[in-house]
Amino acid sequence: MFKAVILGIIQGITEFLPVGSSAHLVIFQQFLGIVEPDVLFDVCLHLGTLVAVLTFYRRQVAELCTEFWWMLRNVRQRKELEAAFNTRPALRAAILIIIGTIPTGIIGVTLMHQFEALFPSLLGVGLALIITGLILLGTYWMPNSTRRMYRMGMLDAVIIGMVQGFAVAPGISRSGSTIAAALYLGLNRRVAAAFSFLLSIPSILGALILKLHESHHPTLALEPILTGTLVAALVGYLTLKLLVKIIDQGRLWLFAPYCLLVGSGAVVYELISK
Repeated sequence: MFKAVILGIIQGITEFLPVGSSAHLVIFQQFLGIVEPDVLFDVCLHLGTLVAVLTFYRRQVAELCTEFWWMLRNVRQRKELEAAFNTRPALRAAILIIIGTIPTGIIGVTLMHQFEALFPSLLGVGLALIITGLILLGTYWMPNSTRRMYRMGMLDAVIIGMVQGFAVAPGISRSGSTIAAALYLGLNRRVAAAFSFLLSIPSILGALILKLHESHHPTLALEPILTGTLVAALVGYLTLKLLVKIIDQGRLWLFAPYCLLVGSGAVVYELISK
């Protein structure tokens, strides 16, 4: 139960803070002596943080679902859809999220096994964290833009979706890299954060479904699984609320020194231990 609470806290904090949740789970699982982490437990931790996103962006999620249903009902009305894409921001956001999810899925499925092979390696995780730190550091020089969602194009969604796909690699922060990519593309800070986290919903759901196929024989009791999930959801919600404020203030780069320090430490530890 103690380890479940610790890992739930780690997942809740690092899933949203741009410091690489998978990297920290790898590092802490090694130090806690968890050689073969339970797949179902890992899935439920991510489910907890998914609940945090759905709760925090509940109004936007409801609008997206409504617009997505309207789009399905009018899918054959091409001219009407084109006009609505330019006049209905929520519909535009829903379509852009679908478009952004496509490259994420292609990259994730194609390179999934290569990325999973990096999980036991502190060296690979450390190098990826250093890359994340450099990406975040670059946002220091990015001014806040007035470019909102209604001015976001399909190419923007594809690029951010591709970045999210490569963020499956442990140590590459999904939130940090996608938010930074949106900022580099000239999007408003608040829009960049919202699109990043809304884009994460279908990808997290897809990853959970794939992972569930591997969880045929869970090794943990129900109590630690539920505890870890609840802790991840609660801590995740509070962390997400904090992060949105930090992004709005243009201080995403503040996490760069931490990533560079932890990444360098992981690399040095791995090299010394061998």
